[in-house]
Amino acid sequence: MNGPESNEIAGRILPFLEVSCACFNTTGPAVEQAVLAINTDDPVAARALFNKHGYTMKLLADDGDVSQRYGASAIPYTVIIDRSGVVREVIRGAGTDLTPIVDAVRTSE
Repeated sequence: MNGPESNEIAGRILPFLEVSCACFNTTGPAVEQAVLAINTDDPVAARALFNKHGYTMKLLADDGDVSQRYGASAIPYTVIIDRSGVVREVIRGAGTDLTPIVDAVRTSE
């Protein structure tokens, strides 16, 4: 995988997820607002889970380069990117309500 194009991710949430992590099933709001998601463990199982939940964004399988480029060292790992393509926020772990963070980034431009 060469990674997402910058025009695809500008103004978006970029979640890194693993099917093997229980949080995959609880990251709905983050995933639902994403234009694409990066799976770091099992692309076949991730696709099945996305189909089950009806997620329609692109699901990419990470070969290690993208997660390394974004510093995704913990899963879940969510990157908030402004419309200029600048990383504005990084959330490590689960349990963060992303709505106010995303709204703040989107309205600050």
